[in-house]
Amino acid sequence: MKKPWLAFLLSMLCAGAGLLYLGRLGWAILNFFAVVLLGIALAALLPSEYLQPAGIGLCAASGSLAMAMAQSMNAKLRAQGATPAGVSPSHLTGPLVASAAAAARRFCSECGTRVDQAKFCPGCGQRQRPKDECTGCGAKLHSGARFCAECGVQIV
Repeated sequence: MKKPWLAFLLSMLCAGAGLLYLGRLGWAILNFFAVVLLGIALAALLPSEYLQPAGIGLCAASGSLAMAMAQSMNAKLRAQGATPAGVSPSHLTGPLVASAAAAARRFCSECGTRVDQAKFCPGCGQRQRPKDECTGCGAKLHSGARFCAECGVQIV
């Protein structure tokens, strides 16, 4: 699992570096040259007092792209059932213990921090809903339901 904040920081320091950290070489090269070309174009078009804010905006955009891509990659890994760093694989803990631990493992949908049974994310403060609670109205969901019986929201 990659750290979104590190991808953001690396791309803020040098355009494309965060994407390189994520293993996306093509995206990193494209991002680097896009930021450089946009910077040159803005330097030619804007008055000098607007160059610093424009440069900061380009760095923030590059960092935001890397952070969003890291979050997306982490979400896909969690959906595939990949084992996060620091969690013992099933062959070390036994199948029953591993399945119980996997059932208790939860991650924040906003920042990817492990939250398990916490009501709020320790990383970003986002409220964490139980798996059997509707995201639309908060009603308790029936097991195996595809839609909430109270408000009709589709269960993901």
